[in-house]
Amino acid sequence: MSETFRLLYAEDNSADSDLTRQYFSAHAPDIRLDVVESGASCLARLREHEYDGLLLDNHLPDLDAIDVLRSLAAKKTAVPVVVVTSVGDEELVVRLLRLGAWDYVPKQGAYIEKLPVIVRRAMAERRARREPGHPTWREARRVLYIERHDADIDLTARHLAEHAPHLRLDVVRSSKEALQRVQDTTVDLVLTDLRMPDMGALDFLREVRARALQVPTVVVTGQGDEQTAVAALKLGAYDYIVKRDDYLTQLPSAIDNSIDRFRLAQVNRQLETELADRERAEAERARLAELLQRAQKIDSLGRLAGGVAHDFNNLLTVITGHADLISVQLGNDDPLHDSVTEIKAAAVRAGELTRQLLAFSRRQLLQPRVLDLNASIRESTKMLRRLLGEDVELATVLDTALARIKADPGQLDQVLVNLAVNARDAMPRGGKLTIETRNVTVDAEEAQRHPSFQPGTYVLLAVSDTGAGIADKDMPYIFEPFFTTKGQGQGTGLGLSMVYGIVKQSGGWIWAYSEPGRGTTFKIYLPRVEARLTPVDPAAEPDSPRGSETILVVEDDETVRKLTCHVLRKHGYEVMEASNGGEALLTCEAHREPIPLLISDVVMPRMSGPELAARLQTLHPEMRVLYTSGYTDAAVVRHGLSEDTMWFLQKPFTPSQLARKVRDVLDHPGHDRR
Repeated sequence: MSETFRLLYAEDNSADSDLTRQYFSAHAPDIRLDVVESGASCLARLREHEYDGLLLDNHLPDLDAIDVLRSLAAKKTAVPVVVVTSVGDEELVVRLLRLGAWDYVPKQGAYIEKLPVIVRRAMAERRARREPGHPTWREARRVLYIERHDADIDLTARHLAEHAPHLRLDVVRSSKEALQRVQDTTVDLVLTDLRMPDMGALDFLREVRARALQVPTVVVTGQGDEQTAVAALKLGAYDYIVKRDDYLTQLPSAIDNSIDRFRLAQVNRQLETELADRERAEAERARLAELLQRAQKIDSLGRLAGGVAHDFNNLLTVITGHADLISVQLGNDDPLHDSVTEIKAAAVRAGELTRQLLAFSRRQLLQPRVLDLNASIRESTKMLRRLLGEDVELATVLDTALARIKADPGQLDQVLVNLAVNARDAMPRGGKLTIETRNVTVDAEEAQRHPSFQPGTYVLLAVSDTGAGIADKDMPYIFEPFFTTKGQGQGTGLGLSMVYGIVKQSGGWIWAYSEPGRGTTFKIYLPRVEARLTPVDPAAEPDSPRGSETILVVEDDETVRKLTCHVLRKHGYEVMEASNGGEALLTCEAHREPIPLLISDVVMPRMSGPELAARLQTLHPEMRVLYTSGYTDAAVVRHGLSEDTMWFLQKPFTPSQLARKVRDVLDHPGHDRR
């Protein structure tokens, strides 16, 4: 059963009392409200009955709230009092609290809605204080008293010893000494005379604030100094007492109320700090969750894009292959020659789109090598200057002690080209593009701000422009495929997604910062490596070499398989074909002669290309392997192969590219690659 309270309400305005009674009945059924209409009847009712609290209107026909509070103090009637009034007066508030009022509520706005919460707290605290062992009664409180007059010191000490023995008085006769005492020891409250010779109370309060000392202060002043005492309240004093006949009776409650209010304020500040910390943590958690969700969304789009590009590349292989075969048979003056040329050109453009999709999805096979990023940038600057045009200034700021990285140089060039094209489009009236490199170390704190970042040492590639910038609403989507802010027909929306994919597949990460109207900076972090630079093989390849070796072609797409076999036979090779791994195994078991080369798609149903190659090479150890695919994903690496130890031909490929690659594999010295 929930706790119930009895509350006496002294109010002469029937409209206010009726409205309050109705609100409590509807919203605070745990509080039983009795109403009286005068101060005298209020005091009489409190003598006759026990109430948990008193809700007291400030202006009653016969008495005001101050009169009622004084009468309750004189008769030692212990009841928590909440005063309600239509008047807002700072001095009145101080006097009410000093006389023992629990709280003060102005009759403004929806004040009635606040009353249940306030009176519940007051009444619950009153009940708790009546319980044996409550901290209010067993806890001693140290009060530092700053006073120079012996008579006042003696009078105050004797009164507190008799009426408030829990208040233990320590006396100092100098404000400066008191400041040192507060700084060095624990004090619950400072009680100070307003006018001390060495430092008045106002200056004392200023010093307390300047030194950030956490202690409540009550000021004792003579009559006529009330205005100065109010100034003390504005400087942080919790209360002031005027020296008149009954001031000592007010002193214990003023001290206790000030200490309680100070401690409550400290608790509230702590709660506010904890709440603010929690809100910041929640905001950070929400931000990281959004970034993670965005990364997962991009990853899902990448898987979809990779699958689409793989199938599309199979189709493009057939289109470009047959277009090349037809082109060879047509003369330049043939009416169909231009049509075939257009087909080939369109296929090349489509192949470029699929390469961008594969780069975004991180499913293309890179050919990385250890390189000097600065050297790669210097080699690209001539091309970039032609790309940017005369009205865009290109500047490079390259770290002379730059560490090495491992990346595919062709894909790295593609990153620079895409970022440069975007920068050029953002600066239609000209501007400046700056490419910067430097060594950086990412610590754990910085990495924590970005879910995909890892602490470590990196080479930073920063590309900055002075263009139009990117709107805040667009920033979350810039790396998503097909998202573009350019006009119709001005962009595919794949440029930045391609950059994102290349960077991620190279083991790095990318971050963008932009201010609309001031420009954009893309920062790319690539892991440092300690290995030596990879030498570049300058050997040239013949245009369309021929051969007579036996080649096994395994491809699950029939149109691609037929085209591949047709091209190889035209170039003199003996060709065997199979549509899957099982069929290829049966073919090889029946073939007793050597098979120098296997051409296999990487991803096939039931048995992948690497799995098939491993099984076939037990039957034909001499067999080398050339893999083809619309994409190559991490499954290749999991099967023990990598970019450094395998031959690979990316779809779509032309007949001449196929012929050159086959000859390259067959003529390669040794058997170190499979």
